[in-house]
Amino acid sequence: MQHGYSFHPSSEGAGGRGVRGLFAHFSDLFSQFSRHLAPAYHHDRCERSLQMRLYSLHKRDFVLIFVGFFLSFFIVILIGMAGPAGMVSSTVKASELQTRTKGFSMASGPYVIKSPGVTTYSQELWLSAGVVVGGGTDETFDKRFTIAVDVEGLSEGHEKLQVFKEDQLFNRTRHLQCSNKRCDPVSLLHLTYLGFTNYLIVLRFHGLEDINRRYTVKDIVFQFQSFEPTFTQLQLWFRFIFLFASFSVACWFGFSLRRFSVQDWSLEQRWTALLLPLLVAHNNPLFPLLFLCDSITPRLLDAMLQASLVCALLLSWLCVLHGLRQTSRTWLTFYVPKLALVGLLWLLCTVLITWRGHRSLRDPTFTGTELGPLQGVNTFFYVLGGVYLLYVLILILRACSDLRSMPYLGVRLKVTCLSMLIMTVVSLSLTSHRLSQSHVAMSFSTVLGTSYTSSTQFLAIYGLMNLFVFCMAYVYSPPSADRPGAEPRVVKDNPAFSMINDSDEDVIYGSDEESRRPLHRNNDDDDSD
Repeated sequence: MQHGYSFHPSSEGAGGRGVRGLFAHFSDLFSQFSRHLAPAYHHDRCERSLQMRLYSLHKRDFVLIFVGFFLSFFIVILIGMAGPAGMVSSTVKASELQTRTKGFSMASGPYVIKSPGVTTYSQELWLSAGVVVGGGTDETFDKRFTIAVDVEGLSEGHEKLQVFKEDQLFNRTRHLQCSNKRCDPVSLLHLTYLGFTNYLIVLRFHGLEDINRRYTVKDIVFQFQSFEPTFTQLQLWFRFIFLFASFSVACWFGFSLRRFSVQDWSLEQRWTALLLPLLVAHNNPLFPLLFLCDSITPRLLDAMLQASLVCALLLSWLCVLHGLRQTSRTWLTFYVPKLALVGLLWLLCTVLITWRGHRSLRDPTFTGTELGPLQGVNTFFYVLGGVYLLYVLILILRACSDLRSMPYLGVRLKVTCLSMLIMTVVSLSLTSHRLSQSHVAMSFSTVLGTSYTSSTQFLAIYGLMNLFVFCMAYVYSPPSADRPGAEPRVVKDNPAFSMINDSDEDVIYGSDEESRRPLHRNNDDDDSD
């Protein structure tokens, strides 16, 4: 009996310790799970961050911001529509050429054509041909033929000078696609740098003597295209305006954060602080070198700076969407996978831009659509783009399921998703319009270039990028101290009350003592105290 009595309390103590241990283990598991949804002030993550203007904005303020963004964007487009035409063209008919050599035929040439007068402000020169066929029936056909091009520059004294280092003919295969006796224009020549006032071009065709044995070449209409000099001047002026505006906003944003440690900045503030200098580089203060240097380097640099800003914006979306839920943001597990994905996209863009620029400079018959050995790079880019899109959708779905009911983190998620949706839709619309209105056949590699065919395209694309980053800087900047209760300070990221409401009153953040309480703390504790 005594032995049984002594055994009973020991077993009861072991059972009690087991229950308490199980409860403690369950509490630890719940804490590990709850910190993703309700992070407390003392957690070591950027949810303990500097207050943003985003938290003091009402719904009507958000509406005014988006209305102001679209209104400014619309004004920029109107300025572009009222601006000068992007391209200027002139035509020459083969039947009107006076320089005909012995053995000349309308289907084969040779054609000796003098280009119209151009300057460095004309930027680039294109030459295309429209074949006029006769005879036969109204049917559709595709004919392969070969062109041979020889280019010489004409000095002010009409002296012929060599344009390319290799004194050779450039040969290229083209396709003549005709329907109902109307043929699509065929690209013949593209000069990426204009160092002479005029150019003398000698063309020879092989394979058009008898088109399908039913048609004959009646005439060929050659068309020269280049940029309007006034359009180039508009580019210079507005690039300077955007450069000055972006530099001013970057200085203002950095000045507003100067009193606070970088460790206290929110994730959005850190990315905005990175995007603003990239926006300054995107506006390219070195753009005038394009007209001063006999090199393709300034043009390649301009395209790479634009690609860098776009890739940085893509990376910021990944980090923000994931960082709103993730408590541990180590380099190995959080940043490295995202950097690898977006870094590969940037590397592929850089490779294609460099290769295309090098080929265009050395071969005037290269149009940018023939990728050749880089066709696999182009395909891999689309695969990575699909992976990025899938990754973003997964992050959005998981973030919405975890954070949509949390007023503090929820509003950050809503602003990020809405701004990302607007940016994506408008960018895709501008890109599709650019492809449809282009004067040459466009592909992915040509879209990476910085040539715009109209003032509307140029101002729309540059205005979109600048206005979007400007809005980010305003929304994520610390609030001004002149508003009551809006003094910038370090706060917790998920208060127990909504930061956005429909009233006209300013949002009250509460005392510092309340901000130190865990979010999952029971409100009954306050009553008991």
